[in-house]
Amino acid sequence: MKLATLTLVLISVLASASAQVLFKLGVSAPAIRAALAEAPLSINAMVSLARSPAVLGGLLAYALAILLWLGALAELELSVAYPFIGLGVALTTLMGVLAFGEPFTATKAFASVLIVSGIGVLALAS
Repeated sequence: MKLATLTLVLISVLASASAQVLFKLGVSAPAIRAALAEAPLSINAMVSLARSPAVLGGLLAYALAILLWLGALAELELSVAYPFIGLGVALTTLMGVLAFGEPFTATKAFASVLIVSGIGVLALAS
């Protein structure tokens, strides 16, 4: 795998994981929590989400992730590229621990190591 393509993949995964953090920040705001608790699909909830800088930032991060991912897919076999999405799971777990104080259990640690190891094997094989 070319370094430029690997860079596209990794930045795409990072942008996607960052979007999740931004979404979580957005929906954690008291006004949005109240609107979603009242009626998740209501106009009020949708307007609250649309006005949230964190949610909007998350959408922009996802848009960037998609554009980068499309560039990577143009260069890689799908069976080589797609496993890298698993890095997002491990990265999002770590970001949840760091940004929100979520517990980092032995199970999460073990699963993350398995994911990253498996992706490493696939990357080296290609």
